[in-house]
Amino acid sequence: MTDSDRFRTLIGAYVTASLDPDERLELERHLRGCAGCRDELALLAPLPAILRRLPLPTGSHSFGATIREASGAHRSTEHARLAAAAASAVNRRRRTRAALAASAAAAASAAAVLALVVLPAHTPAPARVIALRGVAATGTAQLEAKEWGTQIVLTADLLPRDVVLTAAVYGPGGELVVGSWSSPPNGRAIVELATNLDPRSIKRLVVYRAGTSRAILQSGAAS
Repeated sequence: MTDSDRFRTLIGAYVTASLDPDERLELERHLRGCAGCRDELALLAPLPAILRRLPLPTGSHSFGATIREASGAHRSTEHARLAAAAASAVNRRRRTRAALAASAAAAASAAAVLALVVLPAHTPAPARVIALRGVAATGTAQLEAKEWGTQIVLTADLLPRDVVLTAAVYGPGGELVVGSWSSPPNGRAIVELATNLDPRSIKRLVVYRAGTSRAILQSGAAS
């Protein structure tokens, strides 16, 4: 048996006041420098109260009297019994702590799985809104990233009435027409357009009068 094992065995008798004075002083000196044994002592501190609730052996006057009146042989037997009870108590507490740790880990794992199920795989980038300006007309274009490219929602006022308009975007490959529509009589339009370009690659958006190069609306260089 190592010194550490011996001291841990003595702790069971220490908490029941059944050590002789020399052993008690030796253990107390050891406890001052051994955090592991101090932890063990803290675990076993409730042991006397537990043992007092147990039925006393036949002929015993009291728990204290049994300890005080024990002979050397009886004392060794009592040490073994107390050590076994102490070991059992320590093991029960360790199993309880291990079970609590396992439960906490399982709860954390379940929470992580739930988060994976509930949260989206990625947070989509917010839509870009760019201002459109013309000689008379004004408007905005909202550019929203999609898996296939960009959805464009164009809103415009004061457009030329009853004419065909064409929208084009400018990206790495130059101009790309994204849609045409007829301007309504009130000069206001909300048009959904689409392109396979990534919104970050779109540098400009221009609305033309069909068949001409005249820009009715246009944005500046995209930021």
